[in-house]
Amino acid sequence: MAGGLGRWMPSLTSAVVAALIVGAIVITFTMAWQQDQASTLAEQVKTECDRGRLVGPICAQAIQVAANPLPGPQGDPGRTGDRGSTGAAGTPGKDGAAGRDGVNGKDGVAGKDGADGRNGLPGKDGTDGAAGKDGADGKDGAPPSGWSTTHSDGSVETCVRDADSPAATPTYSCTTSEPPSDTSGGGLLG
Repeated sequence: MAGGLGRWMPSLTSAVVAALIVGAIVITFTMAWQQDQASTLAEQVKTECDRGRLVGPICAQAIQVAANPLPGPQGDPGRTGDRGSTGAAGTPGKDGAAGRDGVNGKDGVAGKDGADGRNGLPGKDGTDGAAGKDGADGKDGAPPSGWSTTHSDGSVETCVRDADSPAATPTYSCTTSEPPSDTSGGGLLG
């Protein structure tokens, strides 16, 4: 039993060492993300497996890591590429649904008054109205205060109303002037 255990001891020790190395590789991958370190460590484990110093699943994992290394850190962005040619126009989309009516706008400012229009044509004469009723008789007027009359011989008769005469039956005082004398030139000197 002791001999059997002793016989597996180097192999067990190798497995523990290999497990530690794999753990170191995983930690290194996780912490550093450095491709060259991971590849180098995987190559070292693979070399030890090839020499027979390491055996077991660690060798298969080392071969796999060496063949497909983890990506390294992201490099600097490359330059922007040239702009491509414009693509063909796409098919027009369907018309959208009609939108809701907008809010009514505010009333505008009132415009200025327009110019006066031209005068219209004169209208036709209207029909004559019906004859009016006769008016009431007027009141009797006051008697004249006086008058003058020129006769054919050139004398002038002047009548003046008497101051105390009543309006209903007035009385007048009249005077007549002498006719003018003849001035035709047929006198004593003629």
